[in-house]
Amino acid sequence: MLYFEKYKNSRLTCRHFGISPSTFYHWKRKYNPENLQSLEDTASRRPKNLRRAKWNFQTLILIQRLLENRPHSKNKAIQVFLAKQGVQLSASTMTRVMKQYRNYQQQLG
Repeated sequence: MLYFEKYKNSRLTCRHFGISPSTFYHWKRKYNPENLQSLEDTASRRPKNLRRAKWNFQTLILIQRLLENRPHSKNKAIQVFLAKQGVQLSASTMTRVMKQYRNYQQQLG
């Protein structure tokens, strides 16, 4: 803002600092020379509604039971096994579940 106040040219300021004009005007609106804390971002960026998992810890136990008997099962075979147990998961959810399962196995030892 001091650079802008010195040269009185917003486009020159943007080029000098390598920022877009919309970014400059965003900060210019927030800028208060008497209170520099006005530039701090105080609002939380956490989403108000978080996505909930479509599976639970019991699903991991079912997967563990299958993999004890068939350690080299692929996601599709696991998906079919879970469907027979009444747990419906998409392929992308299955990938996330397997990632969680691997993390769970690493924590156990």
